[in-house]
Amino acid sequence: MFSGAEISALCREAALAALQENIESSEVLKRHFDAAFMAVKPRTSGKLIELYKRYQNESGVHSI
Repeated sequence: MFSGAEISALCREAALAALQENIESSEVLKRHFDAAFMAVKPRTSGKLIELYKRYQNESGVHSI
């Protein structure tokens, strides 16, 4: 499972892959995300993700 920051990094990496392929590229394709998945690995443990979910449920803090 990816954290929000890791998803952001994944998207940046995919965009860079598209630009490396064509500096004038205006779209990011599946193949760029495939390459990004090879470079960006989830580092947030499942245990920490569960802790965040539990905190969100117990505190009443929810995404806006």
